[in-house]
Amino acid sequence: MSASIITFANLGKKTNLPTADILPAIRVLADHADLHQVICQINTGFYFPNTESAVPAIVRYPLRIFERISGISIPRAFIERLFDFFAARKLEPAQVCFLHGVLPETLRAARRNGAITVEEARTAHVGKNAALEKEEMALLGLGDYQTLYFTRRFEASENEETARYVIAMSDFVKESYIEAGFPGDRIFVAAPDIDTARFSPSFGSAEEISIFRVLYVAYSQPLKGLHYLLDAWHELRLSDAELVIVGDFSILPPALRKRYED
Repeated sequence: MSASIITFANLGKKTNLPTADILPAIRVLADHADLHQVICQINTGFYFPNTESAVPAIVRYPLRIFERISGISIPRAFIERLFDFFAARKLEPAQVCFLHGVLPETLRAARRNGAITVEEARTAHVGKNAALEKEEMALLGLGDYQTLYFTRRFEASENEETARYVIAMSDFVKESYIEAGFPGDRIFVAAPDIDTARFSPSFGSAEEISIFRVLYVAYSQPLKGLHYLLDAWHELRLSDAELVIVGDFSILPPALRKRYED
């Protein structure tokens, strides 16, 4: 049975966080089934031969140059729509199409090709996240709902078709899809594993051990709860301590971003 995988992740020498979810699926399908095609955000020498970047370089590079020159980050929602637009046009016929993310145009293209569609759900249903996002902003006393990432995505996708099956990353994700009306018997839970040989503590020198270091890594949005960490860190005022924050902030509402920066 031939299969295609469409993923917003970067593959090859250039990798990002979503690869932890999708790489096992690619490996298994390549080894034990007929993996026909992989479409990713950026392909830099990925091992599977029929892998290609969705957005052409002639479009992608000018956008990167604009970001560097202007200092303005292009909204993630726009990049996702651009990815979906080109992925739908590069999709080749296959019997099964795995969608690693919410990709409405690609989903419609897969259905036109007669494929069985499977969504790999990394986060809760967009409607659940939209509700939690508004709740979090209300708790913070910030009512800037029009700039919320999941709320905008939910409003844009309310009338969109859904995949035939869902692979959920956790029981919580599964329950959120059931709450949204998706049939429970078509949802399968498959939590991603962790390579403990690669991700393990490295303590270093005695001087480094004497520093209490906290590492925060995330693509930040209100549901990540960075404000709780910053409040606690500010209140504790620890000596010989270091807080390291890694990740993009481009989808934060302006009011919350200013709060973080302050």
